[in-house]
Amino acid sequence: MRILFGDGTCEDIDTEPVGGSYRLLGTPLCSSSDLRLGDVVELTSEGDIWRFQRVMTRSPLVTLEYLVTRKIAELPDFHSLLEQVRTSGGEWERAFGGVVFIHLPPSFVPRIRSRMAELLKENE
Repeated sequence: MRILFGDGTCEDIDTEPVGGSYRLLGTPLCSSSDLRLGDVVELTSEGDIWRFQRVMTRSPLVTLEYLVTRKIAELPDFHSLLEQVRTSGGEWERAFGGVVFIHLPPSFVPRIRSRMAELLKENE
């Protein structure tokens, strides 16, 4: 879905309908909005473009953001961590090669944050 934000940026973001609203299935990368994967938003149609109106419900997941090198992104331990994110009920996204968004239930944040810090330090 092509979404136009209040700051004038326009991005293609996958969504799923939730009643009369839409759940974002990706995190906007260019908009200055503070939207994240899982947020439910109100959009209005303007032909092929949908205009962002407001957030209806925030995602219950906590989002951690990292910039990783190719070396880290290719590590088996990194892939194992991303699998742990999914099995914990979370999700992850990777953009532009090295920008990683990790979306987690709050109870898993300390463990994943700690493991990610170890991976980053071990591979400086």
